[in-house]
Amino acid sequence: MTLLCTASPRRLAAGLLALLGLVAAIPAGAHDSWLQPVPRGGNAGLLVLGTGNRFPVFDVGVDAHYLVKPGCADAAGKRQPLDAVRNLPSSLLLRAAAAAESCWLQLTPFDVTVPPDKVPVYLDEVRPSPALLAAWADMQARGRPWQERYTKHARIALPGPAVDIGPAAAQPAPLGMDMVLAEVKADSAAGLQAQLQLQVLRDGQPLPALAVELVNADRPTPGTWQQTDANGRLTLARPAAGRWLLRAVDLRLAADPPDSWESRFVTLSFSLR
Repeated sequence: MTLLCTASPRRLAAGLLALLGLVAAIPAGAHDSWLQPVPRGGNAGLLVLGTGNRFPVFDVGVDAHYLVKPGCADAAGKRQPLDAVRNLPSSLLLRAAAAAESCWLQLTPFDVTVPPDKVPVYLDEVRPSPALLAAWADMQARGRPWQERYTKHARIALPGPAVDIGPAAAQPAPLGMDMVLAEVKADSAAGLQAQLQLQVLRDGQPLPALAVELVNADRPTPGTWQQTDANGRLTLARPAAGRWLLRAVDLRLAADPPDSWESRFVTLSFSLR
């Protein structure tokens, strides 16, 4: 990864504090990070990365120092670079290769303690299993705090000249958690409706029974939830034109230390014409 500017230790510390402060504040939603394109007009290939409580508004930026495994792929599956350009007030500017059709990145893990009054809001946005809710109830009864190590993963499907979601978006990326997406065109003669087919992967393996939310950029209301099947897949009717985000959190009890949590956040942003 080539950095055209570097951040001072003071800025890196401030960025970390801002991220942790956002987690502690969670007023209305989970602290997702996502990629989105810079509007066209001589800016082809430029993306921005940020963190926010609700797509598409960024609340804080993500410093380039925390990027892990950034990359892209073209329509043929050839790997392309994804380079950090500079830090903006509430996002990080990145440059993808002109031929990139899908880009991705992972962030450094962070540890956080969530205040007790924010945990119910967080759980509502994560949609954990009944077993995990019961485990948290037991921790509460024993006076244990919510301590969590989380890792974020973000991906974007970039539209091509003739398609909104090309084949690169359907190929797994080298991430700890990933979403792959394919578009199935309508075929009225065969009675087929236009659909999106999603698969969620953890360490390259299908992730079943995971709650996934589809969020629209123009609707601040909660999105539509579905759960992945035994193969980590789900099928969506092709939504209306606009900017969309698929988001999910895989929350688990951590092996170490005791009475703590481990989570992986993943987002996939895309646009439909």
